[in-house]
Amino acid sequence: MNTETIEMHLGLIDQNLRRLHDKRRLSPGQFIEDHDCQSAVLLLLLQAIESSIRIGAALIAARKLRPADSYKGVFHSLFYNQIIPEGLRDRLVTMVGFRNLVIHQYWEIKPEVVYQVLQDHLNDIEEFAQIARNFLEERQ
Repeated sequence: MNTETIEMHLGLIDQNLRRLHDKRRLSPGQFIEDHDCQSAVLLLLLQAIESSIRIGAALIAARKLRPADSYKGVFHSLFYNQIIPEGLRDRLVTMVGFRNLVIHQYWEIKPEVVYQVLQDHLNDIEEFAQIARNFLEERQ
């Protein structure tokens, strides 16, 4: 297993989450009026979600499980193999859907939705990162 890759992505998640937590202090009105902040938050969220997907794929490979056939499939596989709980799987699959919207239909994203993700879903990424850290510690 390539622990360096997982550790690198965990570091990126930590860095991005720190910056995202700072943006949580903004009121909805401040966030909606600040287009530069919206762009920064979208990029930071996108990178954190992408890193979560990469970590998930690495965990699947480390366990020698069948590779997932989609990004959402990564989290389904982790759940079916008892690596993450069902509720977290559901929330991470939703985050992948958000990621897909950012990538493929960015012009349709409402700032209110981005603000809601910022306020309500950083803990999902943090919870997954902790599971990955625990997995690494068990392997050492």
